[in-house]
Amino acid sequence: MAKKRRLKYACEFCRKRFPTLKAKWGHYPHCAKRKLSLEPATQPEAEAPPSALVDRESRRPGPDSQDMKLLLLDTNEEITRLRSNAEDHAWWAQFLARTASAQVQGHATPEEWVRLYHDLGDILRDLDQMKGRLRLDRSLLFNIYHRMLAMQDAWLEYRARDFTRGGEVTPEGEEVLRVEQALFADLMLKIKRMLVAAR
Repeated sequence: MAKKRRLKYACEFCRKRFPTLKAKWGHYPHCAKRKLSLEPATQPEAEAPPSALVDRESRRPGPDSQDMKLLLLDTNEEITRLRSNAEDHAWWAQFLARTASAQVQGHATPEEWVRLYHDLGDILRDLDQMKGRLRLDRSLLFNIYHRMLAMQDAWLEYRARDFTRGGEVTPEGEEVLRVEQALFADLMLKIKRMLVAAR
């Protein structure tokens, strides 16, 4: 009896395995353990009397709290770094396309990285509007949240293509993708927290 081949790509959260990297990424948005890992841990509490609930609600971080302002500044810094990285990837993609075009077939193109660079610039302009007043804006954050979801998918796809050799992502590429997936997960959690707090 033929030995069943073990699927190569495992979800980092639930350990379910998939035959291709694309199938693994398609599973991410639906992975229950991943969703739990993105939510702040909470402890079950005994039901409080109404007066205590009102008092606790008044102490919840609002859009102008120090925590939210710090999240806004942290998010701005992280997206600035992402934009700088996109610029570096675009430069290297252009350089390799000129000097080693046969070796970079299937890799992300300079034009694709430049598009991400400009998209991140648009997001930073929205963040600058809030940063200048140190005040959250729900409509701006709503747009940023959805644009960053699309940005995350495109970024990880481009990075996977850059590390694909012979139809498979290299071990080095797998490690880079794990680090960058964690970076995006942390960044998206910050944006979600601000969106929930914004008026």
